[in-house]
Amino acid sequence: MKNLLTRAVLTTLAFAASHGTGWAQVSNVIFPTNYPYTQTDLLTMDVIKSTNGVLEASVNMFTAGTNSSPITYGTDLVYTGTGSSNVTTTGSNSTTNAGMYAMAYQFNDYASGRSYQTGFPGTMLQIKPGETLKLHVYNWLANSSTNNDPNDPVFISNFHYHGSHAPDLSQGDNVYIEHKVGEVNQSIFPISQYENSVGLNWYHPHQHEVSKTQVQGGLAGLIMVGDPLDPWPLFKGKFKEVNMAFTEVNLQTNADGKFQFFQLQTGDKYGPNYTQGWQKRINGQMNPIITMAPGETQIWNWCMASARGAIMPVIADINLSNSWSNCTILARDGNSAFVHPYLGTLSNSAVRMQDISSQALLGTGNRTTWAITAPTNPGTYYLMDGWGGEESPNNAGGTNYFYVLATINVTGTKVTTPSPFFFPQPPDALWSAKPDVYRTFTLEQ
Repeated sequence: MKNLLTRAVLTTLAFAASHGTGWAQVSNVIFPTNYPYTQTDLLTMDVIKSTNGVLEASVNMFTAGTNSSPITYGTDLVYTGTGSSNVTTTGSNSTTNAGMYAMAYQFNDYASGRSYQTGFPGTMLQIKPGETLKLHVYNWLANSSTNNDPNDPVFISNFHYHGSHAPDLSQGDNVYIEHKVGEVNQSIFPISQYENSVGLNWYHPHQHEVSKTQVQGGLAGLIMVGDPLDPWPLFKGKFKEVNMAFTEVNLQTNADGKFQFFQLQTGDKYGPNYTQGWQKRINGQMNPIITMAPGETQIWNWCMASARGAIMPVIADINLSNSWSNCTILARDGNSAFVHPYLGTLSNSAVRMQDISSQALLGTGNRTTWAITAPTNPGTYYLMDGWGGEESPNNAGGTNYFYVLATINVTGTKVTTPSPFFFPQPPDALWSAKPDVYRTFTLEQ
């Protein structure tokens, strides 16, 4: 009963913060009201920056216990799941709600001597083209505090720089390394000037057959090469930059009220009770608050740092009206060189929601950088997902639900300067270069 009362109080607080009072909403806008969370401001990621051309750090990988040594997931303390959660399941889903390991990175910056928390999202790494990333990765996924079996293959790991063009052999971006418990692995990534153009990437394990479990359990973080506004130097330093790591996970409370990791359940989990089987989070948080001034432009770096799921972003009011129209994609998948920025409206258009080739669709591992300009009218708006659970934009009933990911409060002094316009970049010189050698290939059947 105590757990149910706590759940009810937290749900009430979150619902009131998200909705205000006395507001109506369309029936297919879904808030996570049947879930125990407290709404807070969006967390600012910890960032380690390179120094004198090098970013060097030690990285520890840890696993949470079932009742001890939790990791931090957003603002929640989260444990490894065991048995089944307190969410009742029926039918075919009754066998899929098994526990999962909760895992996390912990970074220590060599240059500053600073240590960062063990949690998700992992500490963001910021480095420039031409520099070097040096990481000393320690595998403590099975340790005495959790009583995990160090010989279990699920704890073999490695470190993958997703989006890198670094060498993939030896100490580079080598996904074939089997990094066993108790071992340290040296990973060195030279960030080339040309191939690694400025943009957002991410890091995670890539050990075959267990990478899904490890990434879904919390082993993931972001890497920024350069400044996303490097291609438009006149705008550098003029706009607030916000980093967001999206995930689709299933965290449920056990009988003691502790959050634990469980397998995703999406088969019939749609609409108001979807949180029984999955939740989409930003920086580990449920429905965080983002604040912008009327007419303000911010740079938003997005990554689907998750093992499953996708997001089709919508920004509108509670009635799916007043969609934000001044939204520009500046880069996609870590590539902001030679691009033509794409200006569009993040509306709930049925055509948008079904467009699997949309540049706005954020699938597993995808990254996008946006210039987002708030409307000049103050008010409360919502960042929503029109895709739904796992990888399907539809559900059994055929209703397109819009799941609230974040609350955006547009308030304060109006920004009167014109919103920025991002000119297309010139094409790569290789397109107009004169070939030194011509070759002819003939194919025969």
